[in-house]
Amino acid sequence: MFYILFCIILLYSEQTTLRSQTNVSRGIPYVIANLQDSSIGFLTTNSLLVEASVGNPEEVRSQAWNGRFLLGFTLYSFTPNDHIIGVISKEITAERNESVVFNPNTSRWEEFLGFAKRTEHGTVTIGYTHFCKHEIDNFDPPFSNPVTLDSIQKRVTIHGGMTANFQSNLLQPIENSDLQFYIKPHYNFVREDYRYTKGLEGTSLNRLRGTIESGIRFQYNLSKNISLYTKGWGIVGFIESDPFRQIGPDKDAKNIYSGRVEVGFIGKGVLNHFELFVAVERFADDLSYGAFTSGVVPNIGFRIKNPLFF
Repeated sequence: MFYILFCIILLYSEQTTLRSQTNVSRGIPYVIANLQDSSIGFLTTNSLLVEASVGNPEEVRSQAWNGRFLLGFTLYSFTPNDHIIGVISKEITAERNESVVFNPNTSRWEEFLGFAKRTEHGTVTIGYTHFCKHEIDNFDPPFSNPVTLDSIQKRVTIHGGMTANFQSNLLQPIENSDLQFYIKPHYNFVREDYRYTKGLEGTSLNRLRGTIESGIRFQYNLSKNISLYTKGWGIVGFIESDPFRQIGPDKDAKNIYSGRVEVGFIGKGVLNHFELFVAVERFADDLSYGAFTSGVVPNIGFRIKNPLFF
């Protein structure tokens, strides 16, 4: 709780505008397992999440395809409730056009290492997060045929800082149901936004001080192995109001958040769950091109995950 308050004070310590960041682990935070007293030591647990989706991206054309891979693990368990944990996350996005059905355009990495403690009401984590987004086929500019030098774009973003998270234990608002929520503040110490040639409009993420993310999930259990669920989350970012460090005017400052609403079906396996979902996601800045790319993307997809992921 102290760290959450600390982040809020830092974020509001000077005049800011709001903008969110598209991190890899958005909407799917990771918590520790409920271990027995005998499960103490190194590498006591590991959890996997694999996700793939196809979208109809009229506004954010880089999100025609999206794939995410997350590996969560407990590096060391001091007690059944106190652990050092890590999460390695990878995301690939791809375009779709008349000549190429699947054209990968960005690669994104995110790594987290920190301490997690299970409490009576939920799990609290605190640690360091590194995020970076890089280009795939840098000199294959978006939707340019033939390729011309004045249409080439490149953008690399790198952020790193302290992240905290509180994720509640499962609640039961009605019979045969589960409800869970989380809140995740983040403060950046490292802030880089490199751009090349065309389309340098918008606020530089060199000025992204931090973010606050929050989400909620409701699940109704039809049987022991089959459930329906809905979940939603949102992220707001805090941008320094420093006109000397911005790339262009804050003309996109009205697009202040990213978020997602999702409904789906769950098939429960022995170790992992299978989810089939329909979702609508709003991107304040997809990070794919030199200019800010914002918009709404409806998509369908599937997810195989350990239930320790939200």
